[in-house]
Amino acid sequence: MQDNRLLIRTQAAACLLCQDAPCTAACTGGLPAGRILQALRFENSGGAAALLKGNAACASCGEKPCLKACLRGRLDQPVAIDRVMQAVLSAGETDCKAAESAGEALPAGPRGAES
Repeated sequence: MQDNRLLIRTQAAACLLCQDAPCTAACTGGLPAGRILQALRFENSGGAAALLKGNAACASCGEKPCLKACLRGRLDQPVAIDRVMQAVLSAGETDCKAAESAGEALPAGPRGAES
């Protein structure tokens, strides 16, 4: 779990926060990768999880066009978008299970998010 948090923080910090995120445009699974990374960058993990909505498109995507489109890759290495999405999915499942077992309400998604 700690490794996932470190991965999420370091990769979200590496994101250039592109206005029209090429990673989002390149995603064949339709994930708003740029918005998810932005949410994580500003420590809104609940918002990121709500945007991801359990979509495991990264796990089944073989070509990883988002990594090829990532502008960070022009500087050094692209943001490990696929690994971040998997870490968010894993963390979200763990947090939700812990909250349910403790009888807590699950965190709400971001304002204005569609259900």
